[in-house]
Amino acid sequence: MPVSTADQIAGMNHDELLARLKDSARLRRFLGLGARPEDLFGAYQRIERLDQWPGELASVAQGYEQSGDQVTVPHASVASWLTACVYYHLATLGVFEDNDQRVGLYRTVERVYRKAAPHLPVPAEVVSYTFRGVPFTAYLRTPSVPADGGGAPVLLLLRGQDAAREVELHTISELMLHRGLATFSIDLAGQGESRLHGMRMPDDLAESAGAAIDQLEGRPGLDLRRLAVLGQSFGGHLAPRVAAGEPRIKACIALAGFYALSDMERPPLARHNFMMNMGGDPETARERESLFTLDGLIENLTCPFFAVNGAQDRVTPPSQTVKLYERAVRSRARNLKLYEGLPHCAYYDNRAILFDLADWLLEMLP
Repeated sequence: MPVSTADQIAGMNHDELLARLKDSARLRRFLGLGARPEDLFGAYQRIERLDQWPGELASVAQGYEQSGDQVTVPHASVASWLTACVYYHLATLGVFEDNDQRVGLYRTVERVYRKAAPHLPVPAEVVSYTFRGVPFTAYLRTPSVPADGGGAPVLLLLRGQDAAREVELHTISELMLHRGLATFSIDLAGQGESRLHGMRMPDDLAESAGAAIDQLEGRPGLDLRRLAVLGQSFGGHLAPRVAAGEPRIKACIALAGFYALSDMERPPLARHNFMMNMGGDPETARERESLFTLDGLIENLTCPFFAVNGAQDRVTPPSQTVKLYERAVRSRARNLKLYEGLPHCAYYDNRAILFDLADWLLEMLP
């Protein structure tokens, strides 16, 4: 099945795109998300054409899914199902339009994750709601209620353009839960299922985030007075946008976020992913690029703010992380960290940096 009807995508032919998918930067990311070297290198040897990428990665995923299905104790199946999610997600990265193949793979990631969700050490509850008539889902994970009966602080998690809540945000959630933070992995307007329903990402996303937060009101075990947001990659830009417009958010982390799209030269696939989030039309995407700046919004960001990235990021220039920090002058407490030697999002190479972020949040959300 063709991965795209176009001969060229993001200005690259299919051979060039395949080389990008196999490059060292993506290898670091894939391994950091839980892919295994022997699986990846075996698949890479079998993949000679771009149209082979989705099928080969999905085949690896199916092996892990079937292994999980054959175990009679669900808790023992969780690791296999989560690994299957990783490979199904990687399969989607080789499909460059919202065709039946990509939609099918996207929904397979959801389906397999939901097998694992109730059996995780801290289960993931699927929360369903609507926003502007379009269906949304989110994953809520709540740690054990403290002995004093107080609720856990809550962290909204926002993903990047080609990330998955079931993979990248699950990885972040796991470590945040170890520090006692509840996590709520959400899609904003124009992401996930809403994108497949034709909703395109607006520049004002606070209302979309607010609709998700509304679902947490009155739930036991949560302390919404201590609500924060963390966004990674493109989500690292969206997080301060949301925090500037949603007063219930009391702290914000931008992980590998940018200040303005117009400030930086983006890799071809990043430009293509942005176009897909804007409806798949190049002209519309070019027109909307200028809207994704924090000019006029960062002045409304008053909660504690942490701008963080890897110093070797080749997707979001670290200078953009610095600019986020420098412009957030009204934040009550600002912090900046560039991790030496680490790539885009940093935690792909060293998950321990997520503990640094969790500890900062707990300090800011007493």
